[in-house]
Amino acid sequence: TNPAYTQPTRVVETDSRGRSQETTFRYCYDDNSVIHTDMKNLNLIGQPIETIRKVSGLQVSRQQIVNNYFGSGRFIKPGTVSFQTDASSAFSEINYLHYDTYGNPVYITQNGTDPVIYLWSYTGKYPVAEIRNATLTQVENAVKQAFGVADINALAALQSPDESQIMALRDNSNLNGALVSVFVYNPIGNPPSATQP
Repeated sequence: TNPAYTQPTRVVETDSRGRSQETTFRYCYDDNSVIHTDMKNLNLIGQPIETIRKVSGLQVSRQQIVNNYFGSGRFIKPGTVSFQTDASSAFSEINYLHYDTYGNPVYITQNGTDPVIYLWSYTGKYPVAEIRNATLTQVENAVKQAFGVADINALAALQSPDESQIMALRDNSNLNGALVSVFVYNPIGNPPSATQP
């Protein structure tokens, strides 16, 4: 445990088969880069930047998070999350390329391909759509057309978007060939409904 921050840096357990399982953690305060110093100053110290898990001394998983500045420097959020199984395997990556003004992830790719765009609303609290196989520009144009707002940040700011406008995204000409799933929330507390492509 790091005495200054009281967070675990190493956890060792023994499983039911008698194998040693060790998990090590690195945090922003273990690195002196500018972004990690900014994270410390903003008290963003809870998320490990690296986690390595070993069983009987052999690596079984490794996760690294590379944080970036988003929203014109207003947010420090994960830019890339890399995963690896054993020490000799290649990393797979999830890239967070764009966040909205509420800090919600908007544009994500896996290993540089398979783009997924999430649209948020209800003052940034809930996602209203997941769109696959479309560019951010196509989605921005669809949002402007369907909702009559300036951009995806304006959609996120809506307190209660119109359900028919959310559903209309599925048939928007800007999204031809895209897979669009939409989510509609009932403000009374009932479970959300989802419509798949």
